[in-house]
Amino acid sequence: MLVLISLARFSVISVVSYLLLALLCVTITFRVYKSVVHAVQKSDEGHPFKVLMERDIRISPDTARRYMDIFLVKLNTALIQTRRLVLVEDVVDSLKVCPFIYNNSQLNSYQCFQRFSYF
Repeated sequence: MLVLISLARFSVISVVSYLLLALLCVTITFRVYKSVVHAVQKSDEGHPFKVLMERDIRISPDTARRYMDIFLVKLNTALIQTRRLVLVEDVVDSLKVCPFIYNNSQLNSYQCFQRFSYF
């Protein structure tokens, strides 16, 4: 809920940056706490995030190719549609897009939509 409220007020880049900064503060604090407990109790617990650090998070080439193929199909479809509309293959379809483009250009004048200009 807090993220949605933040997105209504700030740019996506700012919200993601602050979330990552908060996460980093929590993990550093936890790591320092575990190190102090380890030094005081003289235990052999090791790194508190060792299990997570040893996980294999690499993306396989097959998975990457599959997602890239899906992305390319959608990108090519969007490019063909954009070319068709901008180069006026069909006058009626191009005229239908004009109000949409105009409205999008006007949305940035409202404060709540200015965050889209950061992309």
